[in-house]
Amino acid sequence: MGSVVDIIGDTVTQVRFDYAVTIVTERSMLRIQTDFEFADQEGTRTIDPESSRPFATRILGALYRPVESCTYAEGGSIAVVLAGGLTITVNPSPDFEAWNFSISGDRPRLLVSMIGGGVAVWDETKPS
Repeated sequence: MGSVVDIIGDTVTQVRFDYAVTIVTERSMLRIQTDFEFADQEGTRTIDPESSRPFATRILGALYRPVESCTYAEGGSIAVVLAGGLTITVNPSPDFEAWNFSISGDRPRLLVSMIGGGVAVWDETKPS
């Protein structure tokens, strides 16, 4: 896909629902603000975060699962694979910032899927 985000092994500790769906690990937070693909043992569904209630139980299946991979493409998509084959994929939106992803730790960053595609990156790496 593209660039790897270094959260492999982190565990999902929270799943939040409002006008978005937010996935939180020990060091990161992915806020999904547009339709996304959710794949698990029951199949793949496209889910609108603002209407995610019918899929809440399936999405809550992400809780306590470790991250196996997390990658984003310069075109604006992101994919997170959790243990057990659960996958969340968000593509860019022509109208909205589809997702934003904040990472804490030794190399804090904020990644934002830009309107129409692309990824803006703010890197808070401190100079040595």
